[in-house]
Amino acid sequence: MRKLYYWIAARNKFLGQILNRAKFEYRFNRRPKTTPYGVLLKGSKSMVNGNFEQTETKEFLSQIQSAKTVINIGANIGYYVTLAQINKVPLVLAFEPDKENFKILTENSSLNKGESHVILENAAVGKNNEKLELFGNGTGASFIPNWSGMNRSYSQIVEVLNFDDYCRENELNFEDNTFVLIDVEGHEYEVLQGMTRFLNNDKLTVMIEICYSEHWESENPNFHSIYLLFKNKGFSCYGLTNIGLELIEDYEDFLMTAKKTESSHNYVFTKE
Repeated sequence: MRKLYYWIAARNKFLGQILNRAKFEYRFNRRPKTTPYGVLLKGSKSMVNGNFEQTETKEFLSQIQSAKTVINIGANIGYYVTLAQINKVPLVLAFEPDKENFKILTENSSLNKGESHVILENAAVGKNNEKLELFGNGTGASFIPNWSGMNRSYSQIVEVLNFDDYCRENELNFEDNTFVLIDVEGHEYEVLQGMTRFLNNDKLTVMIEICYSEHWESENPNFHSIYLLFKNKGFSCYGLTNIGLELIEDYEDFLMTAKKTESSHNYVFTKE
């Protein structure tokens, strides 16, 4: 069935867009249900049943207990945004460029109103303030064509914001404990290049998913640069595993961890 879907999408862009929309509606636009974490959520079965990114969810919940601000870049439909809301994080700031994702993100956030002040932006974060073509939809939408099997027949032009400029224009300062979650499907280095001033802040922790070889034609061309950017800003690096965080001493260790998993891997960078 999947091969037939891609065959049709590759030959007729209009039909491809219809199929993409139907697929998205089937997966995510369901009646809201309460998750095991107490969130009222419209989402995929794994999100609603508590089986979605279990290791990442556990670490996220641990990290936000002392956070005054949670920033979610690549917020998708709001799985982590709503977790921050029900845990009463004072400020939740989220960026999601895909218009369909953002629609459900807004609905999910509204379903879980509480004490948090929530700011939702229908935009991506990157090095420059510009507009770019985003391919695919759902949890695998990416600025990289054919990322995670996404077909190029479905795409949209989205707004991209430089995070440092955004903070300055909106007079946002982050002096207390801030936790940042970045999940942007290959766009990580561009995001970080747009927040170099922000990364100078103390009391800052970043959890970021980075693909070393998965979805790339060979290897992630920015893998070393991402590590160096964090280290030059004074961050310590940890790999997220099923048993918790493991300290990564140097780049060779960072590279070995990525090669060992042969897939996407989550890292936690923190200032200690």
